[in-house]
Amino acid sequence: MIKGNILQISMFLYFILVGLLIFINPYFIYNKNGKIKLFGTKKNKTLFPLWLIIFVIAVLSYYISVILVNF
Repeated sequence: MIKGNILQISMFLYFILVGLLIFINPYFIYNKNGKIKLFGTKKNKTLFPLWLIIFVIAVLSYYISVILVNF
């Protein structure tokens, strides 16, 4: 049943993790006003912008689903 659903599992994990990320509003991504910080090293900027974290979550969710299916 789970063997052929790698894409569905990875999409489910991706949506859950991104939803949690947006709901939590971590300080290193958002400023006090709730706006997304830009990429950079100066004040009110971050080394971990939202686009980078979303990309990493996408890759990790796929690898986690592959591990779950092959386990």
